Amino acid sequence: MKRLLLFTLVTVMLVSICSVSFAKPTISKQPQNVEVKAGGTANIKLKASGFKGLTWFFVDPVSGEKISAKEIKGRFPKLRVTNPNGQSLILKRVPEEMHRWSVYAHLSADGYHVDSDSVQILSHECKTHDGIGLRYRRSVIALYMEA
Repeated sequence: MKRLLLFTLVTVMLVSICSVSFAKPTISKQPQNVEVKAGGTANIKLKASGFKGLTWFFVDPVSGEKISAKEIKGRFPKLRVTNPNGQSLILKRVPEEMHRWSVYAHLSADGYHVDSDSVQILSHECKTHDGIGLRYRRSVIALYMEA
């Protein structure tokens, strides 16, 4: 009886260890597109579990080149990146040139790799003149009255 109980206990422990050690990363809330005024701050978030490593990547809309959040400053020197390996990526002083750049998170754990949805940064510049504002968003121009 003791052998059966010991065998059952060891089996349960092994199954528990294996299921925890080889858990695949899971994303429960995907990041969303973010619109930000040029020079402003953007916060890109996701909610995930079961991962050991998380890296945010930016994708150039023209070349398709992928650049990690830690390396993006080489392309945009004024951009400040906070928490490049966390679930909440904060971008400060976002340049207008980042308009339409894509961002996604790459999660890894025990040989498993999962990517989040790719989202876009919509950066625009606002200028005013004599109480009338011109809002530029690349090819889209909207005229509005300032309050």
